[in-house]
Amino acid sequence: MNLLATMYHFTCLYLRSSTSKGSQSDRSEEQKHHTQTGQTRIEFDTIEALLDHVTLNWMDHFVTCDVNSVEGIAILRKRPFFLLLSVESPMMTRFRRSVA
Repeated sequence: MNLLATMYHFTCLYLRSSTSKGSQSDRSEEQKHHTQTGQTRIEFDTIEALLDHVTLNWMDHFVTCDVNSVEGIAILRKRPFFLLLSVESPMMTRFRRSVA
């Protein structure tokens, strides 16, 4: 995720956990932050809010690692621009094995 954000200028998207929301009902569903390295990160309260933002800004590049449920994947896979990538082993270990 950091590689895509730093090298290719993807915007990092995050879902706020239910414990970090607090009791503020007037909080906006989207909060934009800029990190010290110049990366942009946007936080959302719900996966639906994240999907709405990405749908409206479909020409931009986004990446997230916060979708950890089948329900979240089912919501996102309705869009043709959604790509699910799953890596189940350390990439460098596989690379070293293939080179050896």
